[in-house]
Amino acid sequence: MAAPSPSLTPAAITAVQVQWRAALDSPTGLSDADRVDAIRALEELVCTATAAQAALARELDASTRRAHALSGLPASKRGAGVSAQIALARRVSPHRGQRQLGLAKIVPDELPHTWAAWRAGSITEWKVTL
Repeated sequence: MAAPSPSLTPAAITAVQVQWRAALDSPTGLSDADRVDAIRALEELVCTATAAQAALARELDASTRRAHALSGLPASKRGAGVSAQIALARRVSPHRGQRQLGLAKIVPDELPHTWAAWRAGSITEWKVTL
């Protein structure tokens, strides 16, 4: 098993969120050009964040399936409940959670260039879906 990624721990992500929340309490002092550049950089970050969610969803699915296999669960029942967990975590409907998990499982292997663009923040999750 690979070592945990320190930047993707819940604590690390929350720390960044807290820092940004505090930064929103006062004017940025940026020029208009810098504001536009920051908006673009944030949009790319959002795209990369959804790719990170997909990567974590894929890992959760694989881990759950391994645990289910070790416990003797029939193959047809392995992975049950993962999409519901993803839906709850992402605050979306169970149907959408299922679609997001499917996307997370397919894109890295079957669409590697799309996966690279998504991870780089070049395309949105919606465009990946299309």
